[in-house]
Amino acid sequence: MGTVLLPFNPAQLNNPNIGPRFTTGTEYGIEAKFFDRRLRFDFTYYDQTSKDLIVPVEVSASSGYITSLDNVGIMNNKGIELQLGLTAVKTQDFSLDFTFNFAKNNNIVESLGGLTALNLGGQWNVNLQAREDMPYGVLFGPGYLRDDSGEIIHVNGIPQRDPSNKVLGNIQPDFTGGVGVDLAYKGFSINGLVDFRKGSDIYSMTTTWGRYSGVLQETIFGRETGIVGTGVKNIGTATEPNYVTNDVVVGAETYNKAAYSNAVAEGSVFDASFVKLRQLMLTYQLPNNWFGKSVFQGASISLVGRNLAILHRNAPHIDPETGFSSQNAEQGQEFGQLPSARSIGFNLNFNF
Repeated sequence: MGTVLLPFNPAQLNNPNIGPRFTTGTEYGIEAKFFDRRLRFDFTYYDQTSKDLIVPVEVSASSGYITSLDNVGIMNNKGIELQLGLTAVKTQDFSLDFTFNFAKNNNIVESLGGLTALNLGGQWNVNLQAREDMPYGVLFGPGYLRDDSGEIIHVNGIPQRDPSNKVLGNIQPDFTGGVGVDLAYKGFSINGLVDFRKGSDIYSMTTTWGRYSGVLQETIFGRETGIVGTGVKNIGTATEPNYVTNDVVVGAETYNKAAYSNAVAEGSVFDASFVKLRQLMLTYQLPNNWFGKSVFQGASISLVGRNLAILHRNAPHIDPETGFSSQNAEQGQEFGQLPSARSIGFNLNFNF
């Protein structure tokens, strides 16, 4: 068979004049152990600024390309990392150990080299962007029209869309952390890990399409009685508005299709905080005398469960830790996510 040639025109224009990225910063840390290592402390503070970031900048499609690589932007990261360890009980047969870790990072885009915004990615009606003086990765899309006090404006009981897209949230958490517990008694040990994330936002297309099509539990509300949207209505004029509490009843289908659709995304942006039971492991250390003079010095068998439960979440129906893909440009966006996988397995370890 002959070779088939397929012509391909890349969408990104390479830049022969592109330079390196520079990062400068300071970092301070302290590590301490007390009471024969039963109390452990590790703290780090950092402040780093990156300049001449290499990013794909949008160009006119008439050029034959969509983006061009360029040195654009200044971004600052500063934060703390903390780890505490405590051996609460330690005897010949029994031990109880706790580990706590905490991290907080403040991420700010200080400059985009004159650009108003830089699109990092996106799907459907929401884009992930970098914007000056904001955290890296803001969700930008269509939202509700609001009055000066922030109340959603309704017309004939229908929430109105803001004619201009706006920032709906950002993907940066306020802080993250976890708590680990290790308990051992003779040859048995139990290890558990709970971790958490506070803050960050996620756009859930599951909610948008589910509310629009009426398949989610929330759409049961108002099917018999109708819905009065939370917000205000204007009883004045367009030039001299007078907003009062909305009291207009509309059908549930009409309301949900207006409030949740591709035309407005704000109602499907949620706080992506969570608390998870990340791991639970039960281990039995086999007695060393079982192995005699063999090459093995010892062995253990473990029952391991990972991603066992979401103990708390604010985003409905989905795992808030999701991303549309593994690419950084598509974080904070969920589109028909598959349920999170829970895994349970065995480990058998031999020591030589």
